[in-house]
Amino acid sequence: MLESFKKHNHSWESTRVFTSDKDIKERDAIIECFPHVALLICLFQAMRSFRREITVDKLGITPGQRLFSLELVHKMAYAKSAHDYDQLHEQLVANCPKNVINYFDTNWHPIRAQWTMGMKFSTGCFMNTTNNRLESFNSKLKSVIDRYSSLENLLENNFIILTALCAERDHTAAIQVQKVTICSQPEDSPVFKYRSQLTSYAANFVVEQISLASNVSNRRSR
Repeated sequence: MLESFKKHNHSWESTRVFTSDKDIKERDAIIECFPHVALLICLFQAMRSFRREITVDKLGITPGQRLFSLELVHKMAYAKSAHDYDQLHEQLVANCPKNVINYFDTNWHPIRAQWTMGMKFSTGCFMNTTNNRLESFNSKLKSVIDRYSSLENLLENNFIILTALCAERDHTAAIQVQKVTICSQPEDSPVFKYRSQLTSYAANFVVEQISLASNVSNRRSR
């Protein structure tokens, strides 16, 4: 399938990021066909794997130890930097049961850059940390397409779903454009100018960074 994608997409070399679950065979196939891309793990799938594997029965731990371990792993997944991650990992090594440490260090610590939030930004994933949109689309297809549908029915229902999704997307975009954002800042201020050019979602990130800029001090060596 990947080779077919490359064959029919002449710009396949421009692919920068793949997001998948932790399936070994799938990941090996992606690396073989796209050795230049950044391979990330869907955050939702990672957290589900932690909950499925860090259990009382599988690792021989108490419910309290399981809860504590999962809380630490959750914090590591959302760590904003490698330094924050390392501090949390030290806590895990110092306080969690040996079986939890062995499982985590064997399966997840070596590939931490693929699932930790703070280490994903440099890959160009544009803050998209899951493949839930694709899973949602697949679920909608299954709701109208039977497993044993004919090719004709499959294509017909597929285009019905695509038409409905495009209409939903256009409706959301129209609302976004028509909605007038009230800004209390002066018209010549950077905040007002950014909000007039960006969507509300994007502008909120920019405004947050502008507010943080006031906390930056410029220290000059004498």
